[in-house]
Amino acid sequence: MERQRCTGGNATLTAGGGGTYTWNSGPTTAVNVVTGPGTYTVTVTNNGCTSTAQSTITLTTITASISGATTMCTGGNATLTAKWRRNVCME
Repeated sequence: MERQRCTGGNATLTAGGGGTYTWNSGPTTAVNVVTGPGTYTVTVTNNGCTSTAQSTITLTTITASISGATTMCTGGNATLTAKWRRNVCME
């Protein structure tokens, strides 16, 4: 499974199945909070049975723009409009 997250954010990966958990990034709990991109793999062992799953985290960005008048007369005013487009981010 591939997931995207915003730069500076984090993603919470949760494994199920009980027993013991071993993530390739170090944690040994069902929940792994990751802050960087990469492929994360968890191995779950329960009653002698083992299963492995993985998730890939990629980074995405938020794009912002401001539009409006770029010049105005002394004493006048201008209205600026800010817009942003967010790609699919995990928050």
